[in-house]
Amino acid sequence: MDFPRSKPKVLGYDPEQVDALLQRLQRQYENPELKLATSAMVNVAKFDLVPGGYQIPAVDSAVAKLAEIFLEREIAGMVRKSRAKASQELSNNLREIKAVLEAGAKKSFSTQKQGFSKRDVSALLRRIEIKRGVLNAPDSLELRTIGFRRSRSGLDRLEVDTFLNLVIRTLHCQKALG
Repeated sequence: MDFPRSKPKVLGYDPEQVDALLQRLQRQYENPELKLATSAMVNVAKFDLVPGGYQIPAVDSAVAKLAEIFLEREIAGMVRKSRAKASQELSNNLREIKAVLEAGAKKSFSTQKQGFSKRDVSALLRRIEIKRGVLNAPDSLELRTIGFRRSRSGLDRLEVDTFLNLVIRTLHCQKALG
């Protein structure tokens, strides 16, 4: 993939690191039996910032889409191996999500300096619901790329991201089980 570059004095992602990850993902995609990368690894990929590097939004968007592709494949494989195991995971995930939705953002997540805006996270939680055992939420790509404002006394970013990853995984699991 060829990403646009930032201006020479503007920071962007290190092209060598981005290219190395993409090569690894391509090899994994072409040969699913390899264990070079998982969707979880793609989710936490971080790159150094360098002057004149790849433009951050373009890379973030591509990485989010790749994480989606890898997660879909992983869950489809899990369903093929054991539909019962996938159903149990879905049930457990729905219970966990429901508990967070019932408690609300302020009670579910710790606070931290420069955390995510409580208002933004609460607004997103209002868009997620479970009715009759079915999770309804924004699509997973939107959840991966959502931009929360920062707040001096905001919600713990890691905890919120972990919850969003749970919602994303649950959406994919629900879809795979039909």
